[in-house]
Amino acid sequence: MTPLKTITIVGAFQSYIKKIAATKNKLYVLELDENALNHDQKHFYIPAYEYPKILPVSDIVIITGLTLVNNTLDNLLACTSPQTQVVLTGPSSSLIPDILFRKNVKIIGSTKITDPGLLFTVVSEAGTGFHLFKYCAEKFCIVNEL
Repeated sequence: MTPLKTITIVGAFQSYIKKIAATKNKLYVLELDENALNHDQKHFYIPAYEYPKILPVSDIVIITGLTLVNNTLDNLLACTSPQTQVVLTGPSSSLIPDILFRKNVKIIGSTKITDPGLLFTVVSEAGTGFHLFKYCAEKFCIVNEL
């Protein structure tokens, strides 16, 4: 039997929250806005500024690639332990895998656009991620096995 884990999600990724909440693992969601979580998810909410207390006790940390853009990734990674399994996910996350791997990121989840022409049509028609992955994109992972 696999021991239960403490899993922290940085940002209110609904798909991850729903899947992890369905397990018996302990879940924390670090988020700037508590209202980004549904009513039945509020008990997972931790204010984002609490990351220095939460990340060191997390077995798995799932972080959005947006942290590369808003310049918060280094601070988040600095608070994780070397044993933490860090997952960086989102469209901007696969730009520099070697650098991320040197910073203890274990898995990078990203997106491959399979039909760029259709992508622009879907986006211009207010398509969501669901539509992108149905018609013109695929999810993939880059795993650091070293």
